[in-house]
Amino acid sequence: MDTIEVFFDIQKAHNNVYLSLSSIINTRSQSYEGLIEACASDRILVETDFNDAKYCAERTWEMLLVIARVKNWKVEESDEEVNSDIANLGAIRRIRDNYDAFVQGNHPRVMPKETGKIRKRNNFPHAEEDWEGVDSEPEIVHGGR
Repeated sequence: MDTIEVFFDIQKAHNNVYLSLSSIINTRSQSYEGLIEACASDRILVETDFNDAKYCAERTWEMLLVIARVKNWKVEESDEEVNSDIANLGAIRRIRDNYDAFVQGNHPRVMPKETGKIRKRNNFPHAEEDWEGVDSEPEIVHGGR
């Protein structure tokens, strides 16, 4: 199973998994564009792993442009464009919305189909304990292929 297939399966089984890419690390891999293609549009983020803060914005922007190209998203050119037309989301708005959803958390849990492979992979005995003390439990979404 290759990296793209593994990520696709993980993404499908876990609604709280996001793909965050940086130009410094991820562009070294031959499969990084395939990962971008496989990633759901609402689960992709950008970051920088650059060791000098004065270049972080430049490197993050570089990765956003790569994602926009691979996903065929427009790149907004003004604040007005970012904050307008929700039907025609551009790369900046999508990444911003994804980041907001990531930080907010409370993603719906995915219940795997009753197949041995998926059930075994997702059978975490501590999962119910993780929800103790949480005011509202996320909705349960049934997943699987």
